[in-house]
Amino acid sequence: MKVIFHIDMNSFFASCHQALDPQWEATPLVVSSPSRRAIVTTANYAARKLGINSPMPLYKAKEIYPQLKIVNPDFELYVEFAQKLFDFISSHYTNQIEVASIDECYIDVTNIYLKYGTAMQLAIDMQQNVFQQLGLPNSIGISYNKSLAKIASDLKKPMGITLIRPEDIPHLVDPLPVNKLFGIGKQTTERLNALGIMTIKDLAEFSDLPLLETILGKPAISFVERAKGGGSDKLLFEHNKLKQIGNETTLEYDLGDFEEIKNKIYLLSKHVSQRAQKRTMVGNVVYVTLKNTNRKRFTKQQTIPKYTNLLDDIYSTAISLFDQFWMGQPIRLIGVGLRGIISKYDIKEQISFDSLSNFQSESSTVKLIKEINKKYRKDILLTGQKLVELKYVLQAQTKYIQADQRILDETKLRSKDNE
Repeated sequence: MKVIFHIDMNSFFASCHQALDPQWEATPLVVSSPSRRAIVTTANYAARKLGINSPMPLYKAKEIYPQLKIVNPDFELYVEFAQKLFDFISSHYTNQIEVASIDECYIDVTNIYLKYGTAMQLAIDMQQNVFQQLGLPNSIGISYNKSLAKIASDLKKPMGITLIRPEDIPHLVDPLPVNKLFGIGKQTTERLNALGIMTIKDLAEFSDLPLLETILGKPAISFVERAKGGGSDKLLFEHNKLKQIGNETTLEYDLGDFEEIKNKIYLLSKHVSQRAQKRTMVGNVVYVTLKNTNRKRFTKQQTIPKYTNLLDDIYSTAISLFDQFWMGQPIRLIGVGLRGIISKYDIKEQISFDSLSNFQSESSTVKLIKEINKKYRKDILLTGQKLVELKYVLQAQTKYIQADQRILDETKLRSKDNE
């Protein structure tokens, strides 16, 4: 039987800001933008004790506590802390990690927990080290599959650790509301409740599978299996691969002026280009997405002949795409992104006769470095370029970030208030 951890950061966005200035931990603090439609994206636990939660309008939060500390969203900071978190676990414990989101992951500790005596002792060690070294409070769930581990991590917050063994299911899992199963949202919960399915046990014992399929769809069997304590214990490492780099923003006012929209597209393209270059990533698919005043989203993409991260390539393609499907209607949201992401060091380019003239002979410095390394049969000296490549191979900056879609307005962020 495997031992699976689910580690979930508590009030992650707020915790990142508190990690920079620990004195804010005792101060009611929220993450929110200064927009006129601002909502509370995340509230720290000091604010929650006062009744301030997401997605409460910011003006209401300030009515509850006028001295409320308000910090703007800082997405570079959140990605940075996420990378620190996953790298810390990988380097100090195990690289058997499946990233579930920017602030949570599953960890297979089957082969390492005995070094710490018990799984609980390992969880205590991991929780305290993540908090002390990174400043991130966290909760850990322990079980024999991912579904139960996730349920367990949600039972005690903040800084809780919960173990669910097979014999614990009747008193820890069965009585929980059915929406504690991952994937069952508000509307589905209401429909299940209408059938008398209020708890996880009720779902496990419900016998009319065809009726459940009308509510839960094809995964109905999977939901019932998980309600009975089953579920996968296999980590999906492909979830850790970077799939796209994108930026989108919800506009404070509906925008219909083409020149203003072009400026927005330019700025978004610039962000995408800068972030791709920083990560040494390139892509060959550019996409544009927009949402009109009816909140209907439109997305169009184009494959380009070469892999790139250059601003001119991204912006010119994005403008062309936008021209193709914008009909002059006011828009509420605009986004630009790059897909087909790979490292620039993984590009395999065919060398043509025309390109041969661009190749330069090796410098005397490079030749000397190669001679020394050959003599000692290992890389004693490295060029600056080689160091950059080595950094990519060993660190792969984005290796644990499941997605890199950056949303530049708090109204579009996933609610973090249940952390």
